[in-house]
Amino acid sequence: MCGGVVLFATFILWNGGIPPSYADIRAQERSLPQHRWQPQRPAKYITEGPKFIRFPDHYWGLGLNNILEEALLNCHLVQAINRVYVFEDHVWSHLPFPYTIWQWTLRPVRVPLSSFLGGVLVGMDEDLVRLPVDQRSISQEYFDHICPPSDTVEVLFGTERDVPHSVEGVVLPFPRSGASGAEIESWWKTRMNLPDVKDARCVTVNEQKRRLWDWSFYNHVTFLEYFPTLQQSKVFQGFQWSPLVLDAAQRSLGDSFFSSINNSEALGMLLLGRTEMALTLATGHLLNETTMVKPGLPRTVAIHLRMGDFSHHCHSLNNWGAPYLSFALPESQGGGVRDSDVFDLSPFWETPIDDSDAAAKKKAKETYYFAHCLPTISQIVQRLHDVRIDFEKDSSRVVRPGPPGEEQTSKGYWLNKVYILTNGSPAVIQQIKELLLADDWELVTATPDLEKNWSKLEKAVSGATDMSIAEEGEVFVGNGFSSLSANIIMLRRAKGYPPYTHRNL
Repeated sequence: MCGGVVLFATFILWNGGIPPSYADIRAQERSLPQHRWQPQRPAKYITEGPKFIRFPDHYWGLGLNNILEEALLNCHLVQAINRVYVFEDHVWSHLPFPYTIWQWTLRPVRVPLSSFLGGVLVGMDEDLVRLPVDQRSISQEYFDHICPPSDTVEVLFGTERDVPHSVEGVVLPFPRSGASGAEIESWWKTRMNLPDVKDARCVTVNEQKRRLWDWSFYNHVTFLEYFPTLQQSKVFQGFQWSPLVLDAAQRSLGDSFFSSINNSEALGMLLLGRTEMALTLATGHLLNETTMVKPGLPRTVAIHLRMGDFSHHCHSLNNWGAPYLSFALPESQGGGVRDSDVFDLSPFWETPIDDSDAAAKKKAKETYYFAHCLPTISQIVQRLHDVRIDFEKDSSRVVRPGPPGEEQTSKGYWLNKVYILTNGSPAVIQQIKELLLADDWELVTATPDLEKNWSKLEKAVSGATDMSIAEEGEVFVGNGFSSLSANIIMLRRAKGYPPYTHRNL
């Protein structure tokens, strides 16, 4: 028994070791100017200060991208009703220990959200949308300091079958099942103007009976229909990755992906998301003469290859008959991807003629799923080959000034670089890189190449760093079943990248 425990502990420590400390990042959160850590709250601040809303029943034990979607929606909603958003840690476990085990590695039970994110969402507004200090998001830790339970009002968000709110004769039924984002926002504007909470400084939302934004909302056209409103919100206009993430990306990519950008100031602006300003300083390539969007990584295709843990997940998706996630749907269906990239299961739902036909259809469906969920090496290489050719056709209106001689690559293609976002093994990725180079791609770099130069803390946020890089590619090829890919498309669409620059495996 003891030997088994020792062996298990040794394996866990070997597979990642002790997680890094986030003490410096936690200190930065605490030092935000909106956090006023007086021993006792001034009476003026209690009566005249900002009004806060916290969502203590937020998602936990999930990956960053599930957390990100919920946080973006909650922050927008709170700002739409003129309150201050309370951001939470990325919580892996509620156990009373410093660490938990997830995918056979030790993880802190709580990670500061500002390890991954900067900008409006985590109260680091700076020069993004210039929010007054008292309107900037605060941490859950500071909320607990400024809002004791005696000063906090709880608001229930229930189902349409629950007894509706009734306050001083005003009856407010809960939103219907499948309500749109606009309906949910309207309900909250009405709810927060009812007498019991209208003047409350500290409000928490109880989602025990019903989640404010459930899985059906994220994976349905209702999310896409709400997106134009989100796109204009302060939380999207002021979205930014954390300084930790941006620094790792900037140091790692270096000159190889910025061969046409020699101005260091321009490089910094690119990785801060200021692509238009940056490429005015350096050499620009316009993706679309109407939207005037400029890629931070010109001539680069970023591709997301989810491997490892996705092997089992792809089998489950096939068994469920799962569709693509919302933003991975083609443009004609309201999504953000080129219309050719439809995931069509209709041929497999036809009634089989006999048992042999049923077995053949079942096998064909599984093959179809895996080609798009966990493709083979040869399928990946062919997909990128096809994407490169399609881009030549799609981008006929692209303005390509460029330096003399850089109007196209020496091989005749505009797209000439690949960045691979992946959790795959270095050996498999090396095979893919060699085949891509043999197919006339001039430069291929992947996550394992960058991780060699990252600190333990930077490796802990590698998924966010990958996303920040993919967000700036001229073309992004994603996995339609991955929330990471869907969120990259969402963030790119918020910047104005046209759908033809987004493809699925």
